[in-house]
Amino acid sequence: SLENLVGLLPDQRSEEVFGHPLVTVLVPAFNAEDTLPTALEALRRQSWRNLEVLVVDDASTDSTAEIAEQYAARDGRFKLIRRPFCEGAYVARNTGLRHARGDLITVHDADDWSHPEKIERQVRYLLSHPATVACTSHWVRCSDNLEFGTWRAESGWIDLNISSLMIRRRVFEELGFWDRVRVGADAEYYHRIIRAYGRPALA
Repeated sequence: SLENLVGLLPDQRSEEVFGHPLVTVLVPAFNAEDTLPTALEALRRQSWRNLEVLVVDDASTDSTAEIAEQYAARDGRFKLIRRPFCEGAYVARNTGLRHARGDLITVHDADDWSHPEKIERQVRYLLSHPATVACTSHWVRCSDNLEFGTWRAESGWIDLNISSLMIRRRVFEELGFWDRVRVGADAEYYHRIIRAYGRPALA
């Protein structure tokens, strides 16, 4: 299963990954009790340890908030932020963004699992490419027991994961927050970055 996939712990590797910068991970969540534990466990096991994980509960009616509270009680890097009304994932992200302390900011959906080195690899790329303002990853779709498949008939197995954008804080200061819409704000922000900084600035 996905939960059986783990990476090497920092003390099993030849280099430390506790260093700077701090990365804020925004996790918008609405009625996500079935998938949130997998998402948060994947973040807890990330090889880049200097994380701030902000779970923004978008007025869920299930145990989403309680699950986030349990993680916050066990790991000081996790924090729950509650919204009084459900307004969608992008409004929830903007709420989290107002509380973010990280020099780098990224998003992790409540129904996703991430490779243990995903955040570290994105961080190291940005550290070694100062002209790059943001970077993203790719994703594949699979079931909990690792049965792989495609999302759309016309697509391949691997797709660009725009929602995994890791962005330097100054980009939000210069370009603003996500649009307050229900769908499509990921793609809009991706192209907003390209329009503002040029295609080479996004990896």
